Amino acid sequence: MIFLISSKVGALLFAYLLPFGLPLLPAASLMVHNMHFKTAIPSQHYWELAGYEYNQGNGARVYNGRMERANVRYALYQNGTVDIQTSCSYFPFKLQTDADRFKLIGFFSQLQTGLENIVNDPHQRIVKDVPEWYLTECDINKDIKVSSWLQIFPIKIQVKNLDHLFSIYVKSLGKDTVCRIEEKRHFPMIFLLYQIIPNVKQPLAIYLIVIEIP
Repeated sequence: MIFLISSKVGALLFAYLLPFGLPLLPAASLMVHNMHFKTAIPSQHYWELAGYEYNQGNGARVYNGRMERANVRYALYQNGTVDIQTSCSYFPFKLQTDADRFKLIGFFSQLQTGLENIVNDPHQRIVKDVPEWYLTECDINKDIKVSSWLQIFPIKIQVKNLDHLFSIYVKSLGKDTVCRIEEKRHFPMIFLLYQIIPNVKQPLAIYLIVIEIP
């Protein structure tokens, strides 16, 4: 894979990051964020929903909320399909230890409880258990701390390969500034969530990076 950087300043700054950042990658924690899920409920329960935003374009009933450290969007469709999108770019979940994975599983349980509350399912007869949901998309990342002055420059490099989008950019996380190495992954709806999570820990794809200064 080849990254082409048109800006001379951006190329020089990125070249500065390479010798300092790449050696730190193996020790950096692997994390996951921006997870998208898909599940289904019996379609008749769609018509029982009230008090939620209605999207006239696609007929979805939409609920937006916040759960733990993530923004969550539930979209329920007339055919019973449910899309759940989570946004937690500033607080990604680590995937290093058993404690990290338990925390992530706890977050999944909160997502299920949130959907049960929306469809009024206190006895858990309508909503499927999280292990039966599909994970359709997520971002895998590693963060390396860098100097805050790098925020001044709009460094963001992307390359797309089939269903993978690989990005490197500088991001402010409050008191810290990081260089984020990120891969967006898409999964076909043939694997259930519990089948994918063990494989999410596979290392980020390795790309050939070429700096070109016009």
